[in-house]
Amino acid sequence: MSILRWFVRPFRKRKGKKASTVGGTDKKATTTNTFDAAENKKFHNEEQQQQNNTLIMSNNSPENDETILEKLNHDQMVLITPSPSKGYLIYSLIENDPSSTEENSTPPFILTTTNLSSSQLPTSLTKFLLQPENTPPAHLHPSNPIHVLLCTHSGLKLASSFYSTVLNPLLNTLGLTQDSQYKLTLTTSKNTIKEFASQLQGDEIILLLSGDGGVVDLINSFASETKSPVIILLPLGTANALFHSLHKDEEQSQSQSPSSLVVALRTLIKGQVRKLPTFRVVFSAGSKFVETEEEVKSLKGAIVASYGFHASLVYESDTDHYRKFGAKRFGMAAGELLKLNHGYDCVVSIRTKGKEGFRVVREGEKFGYVLVTLVSNLEKTFTISPESRRLDGRLRLVYFGDLGEERTMEGLGWVGGY
Repeated sequence: MSILRWFVRPFRKRKGKKASTVGGTDKKATTTNTFDAAENKKFHNEEQQQQNNTLIMSNNSPENDETILEKLNHDQMVLITPSPSKGYLIYSLIENDPSSTEENSTPPFILTTTNLSSSQLPTSLTKFLLQPENTPPAHLHPSNPIHVLLCTHSGLKLASSFYSTVLNPLLNTLGLTQDSQYKLTLTTSKNTIKEFASQLQGDEIILLLSGDGGVVDLINSFASETKSPVIILLPLGTANALFHSLHKDEEQSQSQSPSSLVVALRTLIKGQVRKLPTFRVVFSAGSKFVETEEEVKSLKGAIVASYGFHASLVYESDTDHYRKFGAKRFGMAAGELLKLNHGYDCVVSIRTKGKEGFRVVREGEKFGYVLVTLVSNLEKTFTISPESRRLDGRLRLVYFGDLGEERTMEGLGWVGGY
């Protein structure tokens, strides 16, 4: 369970199909065009309603402990605390399909509390127990400024719901209340994270409700080269490549495993701070951001840097039409992109550890895919670099030539959908 101390906003070198991307796979994960007063009021109304849902789902039934334990799903458990009266309180996260919640008004997330009257906790559950003397955990001690950075339009736009229904009441349980022990910041424009990061001193703890794009924006907006905040990532983006790569063992250790958000909450409570390796990309003179036309000289990264097909895929799938499909958007866009069936011109030169000079890869040939990565996974079940190990600080080059539509889709695992 890794909490990060340091983190690239996706970048396209030019418009069209020969784009370059630095970062994750979610260009707009941390920005919003508008977040007006009406939407702000709606957020607070949802917050109150979802807090009510949390209370309604509390389990105060007269069932005996044995029956309760039989019904509990260990993969949904997040935290256990001693009860103020007797026994223990077990906190679990129930997640509902976002597409179905819109139809029947069921909240996408419900934090339940189950009362266990026994004074003796089963051995299998002790790993979830947080004693009062360790509350809040050391890495969440309010002696350091604590911020919750909520990216409102990240992924399927579930960050606000997750905060109101799950994170806020859970932080209250840990003795951390909004405005007293931590500050909540909601993204209101594409500049929110940049403005937020410009005020950081380097000793802060940031609970980041976002995807890879939020990490990208944050690391490139923080000014200091010597200090870095602690970042606790709650994966609410589209691909969440960084999170899935860091927590691959917990998420894929068995056929039935806890969800990404359950793993994230467990890490929030009992994780350990680790240093996150980063890299820097230097661009040729005249390179510009697509959206702003601002010139860019370099960017920091902690996930991937890509050219050609992957960069074009990220760019082409970042529309309102595709974004509503979540991670499936990449496979959908890939099928359309590959109908163009062309290679990409570029020169790839590498210098390996212990050797002098650069070696040209596939000199004089076209490429179909070029990606440099610090992570193993681009998604939870999509491993792009099997040899990568979390936080090992080793950049790996993934590439192949102009293979055509069928072999490219097969090679990247997009047969039958992403």
